[in-house]
Amino acid sequence: MAREPYWDEVLDGLAPLPVEDGVYVLYEGVTDMWTEYNTNHPDPVAPFGMLPGDGVDVETMRATTQKVRETWPVADLYSWDFPLLAMNAARLGDPDSAVEYLLHERFGFTGTGLPASGKSGVPSPYFPAAGGLLYAVAMMCAGWRDSPGGPAGERGRPGPRGVAPGFPDQGWTVCWEGLTPAL
Repeated sequence: MAREPYWDEVLDGLAPLPVEDGVYVLYEGVTDMWTEYNTNHPDPVAPFGMLPGDGVDVETMRATTQKVRETWPVADLYSWDFPLLAMNAARLGDPDSAVEYLLHERFGFTGTGLPASGKSGVPSPYFPAAGGLLYAVAMMCAGWRDSPGGPAGERGRPGPRGVAPGFPDQGWTVCWEGLTPAL
């Protein structure tokens, strides 16, 4: 299909991500965000986690990620938040934290191996966590649009370190095949 000019107008009219005190916030003018509204999903990191970061200032996102890490109560996170945080950490060049999030004790699994919801006492399998885990690991293996050295799919064969930009340099040998780099 031909490009639709109307959508270019919509894109050009989007507001920038809201920033207050050097960090991204949920919305402009939110009061007490880091003390009262820092529960549930850590949405301020999403534009540079699941999403590719269009319109994101990397240093502002780095400060936001640090603020989330310092103030967001882990007990309020759902299990799919951990893959989101891992993808954000990988894009920021912090593969150690990316792996740490995926191995976090709160990112649990049921006795049958399905991801649990992350909320205490909720035994049901939580499929968004399964999808998030798979997507995060695939992204950490195959890379993304702006990963170091470009997406692994453009750099050569899948295999050992150097081709899995979301994993740490030390202690990991990551092999994979057939994955497409994320946006």
